[in-house]
Formats: sequence, structure tokens, C-alpha cells
Amino acid sequence: MSWLFWYCIISHCIFTLILYKLTENVNNPAVKLRKDTNRDCLERKDHSIPQNRLNTLVQESSLWCDGVERSERLCKFRNLYYSPWLREFIFFHGESSVVQGVPDKRCSPALLDLSSINDHNLQYFNFQDAPVSALKYFSEIVHIDHPSLLFHRFNPENIMHVIHDDLLPLFYTLRQYFQDFKQQNKPFNMEVQIIFMEGREEGPYFELYKLFSNRKPILLTYLLSKSNKSLVCFRDVMVGISKSTTWYDYGFHIPQGPIPNHRPDGSIIQQFTEYVTNKLGTTSKSKDSNYVILFSRESNRLILNELQLTFSIATTFNLRVVRLSLETNRLGEIIKQIQGSVGIIGMHGSILVLSMFLSPGGFVIELFPYAINPQNYTPYKTLAEIMDITYTSWQNNIKNNTVVYPNRTKSEGGIMYLDSEMQTTILNTNEVPRHLCCNNPYWLFRIYQDTIVDIPTFMEVMKNALNGSKQAQKRDYVKKYPGKITNVLCKSLESETGVGIFVSWNISWNMQFYDQSKVSSEVWIQDVLDENYMAYSLQGITQHTFDEKIKYDTSYSVWVRGVINGNTGPFSHVCTCST
Repeated sequence: MSWLFWYCIISHCIFTLILYKLTENVNNPAVKLRKDTNRDCLERKDHSIPQNRLNTLVQESSLWCDGVERSERLCKFRNLYYSPWLREFIFFHGESSVVQGVPDKRCSPALLDLSSINDHNLQYFNFQDAPVSALKYFSEIVHIDHPSLLFHRFNPENIMHVIHDDLLPLFYTLRQYFQDFKQQNKPFNMEVQIIFMEGREEGPYFELYKLFSNRKPILLTYLLSKSNKSLVCFRDVMVGISKSTTWYDYGFHIPQGPIPNHRPDGSIIQQFTEYVTNKLGTTSKSKDSNYVILFSRESNRLILNELQLTFSIATTFNLRVVRLSLETNRLGEIIKQIQGSVGIIGMHGSILVLSMFLSPGGFVIELFPYAINPQNYTPYKTLAEIMDITYTSWQNNIKNNTVVYPNRTKSEGGIMYLDSEMQTTILNTNEVPRHLCCNNPYWLFRIYQDTIVDIPTFMEVMKNALNGSKQAQKRDYVKKYPGKITNVLCKSLESETGVGIFVSWNISWNMQFYDQSKVSSEVWIQDVLDENYMAYSLQGITQHTFDEKIKYDTSYSVWVRGVINGNTGPFSHVCTCST
């Protein structure tokens, strides 16, 4: 048997023993209720509830899960309990409990992923089972009554992880499951209580998380502050978060790269950026877009000739260069500057995720230190492909233009902890080999080196980026399809040159509302006795005579379908005519 099986068995035994101990230690079995009645003060302590009223106030648990696989599953709970002492969720079964969509092997390895990172064993969610009668052994219950969303942040210290792993999935999940139809000017219910269960502190970007609810997010530390004999009851909570908006695999199981067979819809990212800028009040109104942003770093992965690079860009392309960094500029200020710029330039790093705030037609130039192959590290290239962004990369190929730091700590790329043979191998390696996340010494050594940017080769890269951005066209993220073509008629026509088929039709009702230069009709003609067919694309007309390869004494089937910007609609009903 697997270790997971024994883990589940042992966990249930421990849980049963703890309930037994609670039975011995609890002197007053009456349950006190606390309710979430204030946005900042999350609970209010009420008087003890008489035992004879307990059954009418405390309810058993229920859940409904969607998703066949663990990686795609989200579950909605009624009365999901959390024990600060056990540090476990508890599902109290009663006669009215509902359990839907739960797999038979719930512990193999877990019910669902609590974060948007797929199959990471620190992000698993499960719960303990207990009869509803066991509630009487807890002396206090804190109720969180508002609709809630509970998940794990992955790395709240890093802006790439904050946006890609947390905020975009949060935005999507709120829009999908927490619509507020009473407030049609809001994308979702702003009274949802968000709960972070990963156990991290607020982090430097906590203000961003607060943009998505009028209620301050609850951290795990708040739940753990409750007494050992208490429970926290989430009356109406969605557990888990959507992975639909993620585009990058960080390489925990295979070397990093775009998520296979998955590409998020660019429109949801566009809606996310509009929401964030509106909430931050940073929508750029500046008409001056004759500048480019150079992202600077303060402590590592430095551009050692930053001033020379800035001067060369300004004089060569007649562009102002605005220097920004996460260390010295407020995030809202950075976003506002990005919106008004023609493009951004920066060393490979988390700040480049903010390229999603570029206006359509903007560009990104990503710089890579020596021995770091741009083709192997593509989170921002993939983002650019999703959005209307021109992307190009520059790599330092001159070994003498790099400064390395072998004496730094292991986490900062130092290699002195390795044996001399391994140190020599790393120093002599011209390209970091493909690797898993996250502590590969080749990768850490090279990614934290400083770089002198070779100006001539960079100028060529920037010239191509500017040319590409001028040619870029705004993409229609959501495909529009025509309806069914109607009133298709066909008849045989004879002329001095031979026989033909006259076909007429009405375009679908919705085709009139789109750019007519991108609207057309396809006419398909087939001999009823032959599998071959002839297809014609026609624009701006709803009737035409076809005489190519039309034969006497032959019956033909005719179909017509509409096309909007390359997206084909359904075929019309067949029309048959004979020559």
C-alpha cells in the first residue's frame, strides 16, 4: 500500500484521539457563536447559547465539487470548519449533508489544489471527517458568514508570482463564481471575504490583493489566534482557485516553459489590467508617448553601463528614457508610466510581468546575462504572444562583459560550497543546461551576474523591436462568428458560352454589425453524384452566377456560410438545382 493510504489512516486516528481528549477537557459544552459583522473587526462575541437551542444554530457540512481531475477541481462548501489546534479542516456529517463531485480516493493525493500552481505537494487541500454530534466538544465557534473564497498565495514576495499565480486567477474566479447582479457596474461581488491559508505574512504587494474586495483579506495567522477549543466556521466558501488564466509552468516536474496545450484568453488579461488601473487610479491620460522605460535593478543582475545605454537609446532613436525600479518607485507610478510608453527594456526578472499594462503596439526587450539562453526562459515572451505586444530578446554573448560573484551565498548564486571540480565546470560552461526549479547551481550562478550591455548589438535589437511595434495590429481577442445564412436559392442559367448556376442568399443578421472588409460568404457547390466540391469566397455580394466546371444534365447541392474575420459560421440548409 502507498504512503498516502497510511497517511490518511493515521491522520484519522490522530483526529479521533484529539476529539476524545477534548471530551475530557471541555467543562462547558455550550457553544458560543461569533459572527462576522464588521469589515475590519471580523467577529463579534455573543453570549453562550443554551444547549437546547444548539441544533437549530449549528449546521452540518455540505459540499459540491466541479472538475474531474484534482488540478481543475473547485469545491463549494456550506459550513466548512477549521480547527486552530488541529490545523485541519473538518467536515461534520449529518443527515442533511450533501457530498457531490468528490472522488472515491480523496486522499490520493488530495481533493484539490489550493493554488493555481498545478500539482505542487505544498498546495494540496483535504479535510477530516467527523459526525455532526462531535461539534458539542468544541467550546466556541467563530462564524464567517459572508461568501468567501479560500486559497493559497504562492509567493507574495515576487510581483510575477503575485500577478500570474494569485491576482489573475483571483480576478477570474471572482468573475466566474461571485457575480453580483444587483451591482451591474461591478465585475463581481465586492463583499466576498478572501482567505489566504498558506501561512505567509502580508508581503510587499498586499495592497494589490485588497483591490479585489471591500473586506480585508484574512490570513492564516488570524485563524490560528483562536483558542484550541474553538472552531472557525465558513458558512459559504469556495475552496481553490481557477487555473484558466495561467500561462507558465515554473519547472517543478519538467524544465520550465509555457503550459502545454493551454493558452489563456488575452481578453481576460486586458480586463484585469483595466480593473487594476481603475482601482489604483493610474489610468494614463498623457498624450506624450515619445519615451521608453528602462527597468533598473539595485542589488544584483545589474546593467553596469546603464548610463551609456540610456544615452545611446536617446540619441539613436530620439526617445526619452525613463528609469524605473521596484526598489525606488511605487507600483502605481510604474504602471502609469508603462501605459504611456512605447515600450519597456529590462533584465530578465519579475518586473517584466508588468508589460501586460503596455498599450497595444508596445514592445518588450528582455535582456539576458551571459550563458542564459532566452529560448529556455520564456514567461514574458509567452505573455507578449498572448497580448498585443512585440517581443524581442537580447543576450550577452561576450564572456568578458560579465561580472560573476562566486563568493556570494548559495541562494544568490555563490558556488564556493561546491567542490573545486564542480566550480570549474560551472565557470567554463557557456550555456546553462536545462534544469528543474529552483536551486540549480548553474542557473543561480549565471542569473545573478552583472552585465555590460554591448551597445551595437543592442541597438540592432531595439531597431527591430520598434519596427515590429509599428506594424503590430490590435488583436480581437474574442472571436466573433456569423449566424446561419438564410434564404439560399439556386437555379440553372443557360448562355451562349454554356450552362451555369445562379445562387442568391441573405447574410446572417449579425454580419451587418462588423467591419465589412472582414466579412465574406463562402459558397460550396457539389455534384450530388460526386464527392468532390467547389468552394468560392465572395465579399460584398449576396448573389452570383457560377459557370466554372458546371455541366449539363447534372444535379448540384449548394451550401452557403458566413465568415467574420476568418471565423466561419454554420452552413445554410442545402439547396438543390439541376442543369
